[in-house]
Amino acid sequence: MRPRWITREPPLPAVAVAAEGAGAKALAAAVSAGLDDGHGARLRAVRGDGWLVVLSDDPTGSDLPWADGVHWLGRDGGGLLLPTHLSLDPAPDLVVRAAARRVPASHTLLVMLPGRLLSGPAPQRPVTRELLV
Repeated sequence: MRPRWITREPPLPAVAVAAEGAGAKALAAAVSAGLDDGHGARLRAVRGDGWLVVLSDDPTGSDLPWADGVHWLGRDGGGLLLPTHLSLDPAPDLVVRAAARRVPASHTLLVMLPGRLLSGPAPQRPVTRELLV
């Protein structure tokens, strides 16, 4: 079964951003520029094949970088990260359980985008330039 996307109102608070392809490169550049300005101490990141997810430890997400092509993400049931303006049917906690069976056990970060599931180990340390390259 494929989950169905539903418009969410009001949107979730943004706690992360994700991008793929050229958007991921633009996001990496924005994060790197923020590191030059002393921003980014509360940012963590994980990347995969052609994608990048940047998470904020700030509950308001005010330190999240912007770049063309990013998806603003909020945390929903079961810790799943979803686009802030969307919800899922069935409930996100059910989707998390199904998704967790499809990824390695070490992949505790789950991001659901329309048509795509991103997963990776949840980043524990502040973002570094080495991760962004």
